This record gives sequence, C-alpha cells and structure tokens, in this order.
Amino acid sequence: MNPDGHYDPKLSTIILTIPFEIMSDIFLQCMPSYPARSPLSGEASPEKLGHICARWRKVAHNTPALWRAIDFASSSDVPCHNGRVTIAKRWLERSKTLPLSFHFSSDDFHSPDTATQAMEALLVHRHRWEHIMLRLDTMIPVDLYLGPCVEGPFSLLTHMDVNQATASETFMDLPSLTSMSLHELDFMDAFDHLPWGRLTSLFLNGVYPDTAAKLLLATPALVRCRLMLSVDNELDLQDPIPELPQVVQLPSLDILVFEIDEAEDRMVELIRVLSAPSLTRLYIHDDIMETAGQAGAEHLPVLAQLVASLGCKLEYLTVATKISVDDIRKTFPDIAHVGTVEYGPLLEDGQWGVWSDE
Repeated sequence: MNPDGHYDPKLSTIILTIPFEIMSDIFLQCMPSYPARSPLSGEASPEKLGHICARWRKVAHNTPALWRAIDFASSSDVPCHNGRVTIAKRWLERSKTLPLSFHFSSDDFHSPDTATQAMEALLVHRHRWEHIMLRLDTMIPVDLYLGPCVEGPFSLLTHMDVNQATASETFMDLPSLTSMSLHELDFMDAFDHLPWGRLTSLFLNGVYPDTAAKLLLATPALVRCRLMLSVDNELDLQDPIPELPQVVQLPSLDILVFEIDEAEDRMVELIRVLSAPSLTRLYIHDDIMETAGQAGAEHLPVLAQLVASLGCKLEYLTVATKISVDDIRKTFPDIAHVGTVEYGPLLEDGQWGVWSDE
C-alpha cells in the first residue's frame, strides 16, 4: 500500500527482495520475547505469518525461534482439542533443537486423553525444556499426564512454574534448575526431591506460613523471593499450631516481596524469624499489622520494628497501604527510595523482578 492507501505493486516487489535473514529478524520482532509464549492460533500466533504469501510462509517455517514458545492456554479458538496437539507437534518440529518454553494446563482440554496426548508430545522433547508452566488437575493422578519416572535429566530446565498436583518423580534430575514458582502448596513433602538448596529465585503463591518457613529453610541461596501467604481456614482449633523455626538464614537475599490475602499472627512471626543481611528491596502489605491490633498510621512503629528485625540496610521500600507516603518516609528516614501503592496485584515493572513468563 502506498501513502494514499492504494495497492502499489512496486512496494510489494521491494518487500519480496528483502533478504531471508532480515525477514526472519523482522518476524521475531513481531512475537513476544522469549521465554514469553505465543498462542497456537489467532492474530498473535506466528502461524499468521505463514498465511500472507508463499515467501513469508517459507521464511516463517524456517525460523526455528518463532516456534519455541507455546501457550496452550491462549489457543481456545483452535477448532478442536486434537487440533491443538497436531499444531503443537508442528511447532516442536519447526523449533529444531532450540530450548523450549511452554504453558500447559489440563483444564484447557475437554478430556484427560487429549491432555495426555499433548503432554506426550512435549515429553518427547523434554531434553529441550527450559521454562515451563504446568497446571494439572488435582483430581486426576499426575502419572496419567507425566507417566512413570522418565529416564535421563531435564538438562536445560531452569524455571518451573507448577501447582501441587504436578508433584511427580518425573522431575528427579534437574541439574540446571535455579528458579521455581509454586502455587497452592499445602505441604513440602510433595516436592522434597527437588534441588532446593540451588534455587536463587522462589515464588510461593497461596502458601501457609509454616510451609513457607520450611521451604525458606531449605533455600539458603535465594537472591529474590516473593511470598503470597494464605490463612489455613481448615486448621482444626483443637490441633496444635505448627511452630515456626527460631531463625531462617537467607544471607544472599536481595529482593523480598511479602503479600497476604488475609492477616494472621504467624505471618508477622514469619517476618520476625527471617535474617536477610543483604536485602536491599522490600515490598510489603501493611495490613499484616492488623494482627498487632493497630490500624492506620499508628501501626507504623510496629512495621519499622519488623523491617529492623530483618537485619539489613534497605535501599528501596514499597508499602501497599492507604497511609500517605510522607508518613512512611518519616518512619523510614534512612531508606533512600520509599513509595506506596494501592492494594492489588504486584506491578511487574522490573524493579521487583519478573515473576511470570506469560
């Protein structure tokens, strides 16, 4: 099209003369940056590039990096669920030997059989898995999807984002794993075979304080940590409350994000047992202070005591609160960068780390 909006055959000819390598680079710029994933179909899919003309199709199909990141969850417009498996197999072929990133949820398939077929296709390329997000049905045995213990290591796997239903001896040999996101984890035993001591990044979402404490004890190498804590509403009042350790040493921790969905005494206790001398960035919800019987600006001295208990010299402090930023700054005069935000999801702007590959 020329500037007047009319078809210009000369422009089309010029486009067709662009070298293969440059066309390939242009196509890659149109897709999310790896490890972010693309849907199997639709406007945001690399499949769309192959629908323009034969030359575009040839370039796209011979650019392996276009096909290395698969999002099954964003592909609901594929006509049938078996169609997703067929398309995914094509992508896995086109990606050649490149490392892989994928998002797979069993809920996105009409039947366990189809979900199993998709997972089997992925497992063939398990030696290329690098960034994975797995959500499996808690009501169906995990071995139905992942099968028995797979021989050989997942050599490239560096980040796992999983729920408790994903716990499986399939993931026994993970020599490169350094980052994990765990969701709705009730007990640590489900993943006791993982290399916790090697992790440098950990996100615990919907986890009870005592479970979080056990995991933090096992992960002394953490550099960044995000905790979204939950209250155990099913805990029998007659049962003894699980005790927290006296101290949890995190000597290398640089970033800590501390979020809650409801205040509970043990959440305050968890902060008090943490020792993080290298911590420079803290993000915290101030409603955790509700357990201390304080409200509004009156609880800021208690918050100051909690921050001091970490044993660090913060450079950045962000508080999710309705209190004015001036009051926060007066309470923490020695911290260079103090800010406040509204309650809500953590903004992943890079300052607090990127906690999702989506």
